[in-house]
Amino acid sequence: MGFLGVFGSAPRLLTDGAIYTKVRELIVGAEEELLIVSPYIDPTDDFVRQLHDAADSRQVQVRVVFRKDKLAEYRGSGWFRELAAAGVTLAAIDRLHSKIYRNESLTVVTSMNFYSSSGENSFEVGVLFEAAHSLSEQTAAYVESLERHMELVHVGGTQSKRSARGASQRRAARVRTPAARGHCLRCDDAISFNLERPYCADDYAQWARYKNENFEDRYCHRCGAQHPATMRKPLCHDCYEQLK
Repeated sequence: MGFLGVFGSAPRLLTDGAIYTKVRELIVGAEEELLIVSPYIDPTDDFVRQLHDAADSRQVQVRVVFRKDKLAEYRGSGWFRELAAAGVTLAAIDRLHSKIYRNESLTVVTSMNFYSSSGENSFEVGVLFEAAHSLSEQTAAYVESLERHMELVHVGGTQSKRSARGASQRRAARVRTPAARGHCLRCDDAISFNLERPYCADDYAQWARYKNENFEDRYCHRCGAQHPATMRKPLCHDCYEQLK
């Protein structure tokens, strides 16, 4: 495989019902993490079941983020109670207007709210891109900036089962994923294979303080073997040769 294949295909423009369909695929296909950012939320029963299954059965780290001034309304809805019971992290942001749907492999940035009628009754547009594309890293940085404004919603007097941060520590407690996935250069956590961001979220934040692309860490991003890997050269010799 050449590096063009590693970095993924070009972004795709989606419109109307195609966005709705891709969001459904993104939810069903999530294996590690799933983020839905939408100021206004009214999911179909199918979407609620899919989110419940992702969080409860597949143990995906699911976060649903909405506009803060809708919290009082949403607290009384069935979908809110069901997602909270499944362990979905619910969070609110004041003045939120962004719409982002994201798992470990794909991201959709769009005009479409997570609303039952949006895919059929509204003119919507969005962009789909893969995790290996540079837009994914930029979106992750934007999401990190949003996290500074997130307020976790406490349900029934207790906090949601999972917090909005710390996903990498939780993944470290799971069984290792197959070698097709990547490894964090610094802590060896299992993460998505992405040569542009070969760190887990927490270690990337530490690296980004200095952004030294030649700083040597400990593990090959592809195979996890001990190796003086760097942001500039995240692979050991054998893995580099295999991807040439």
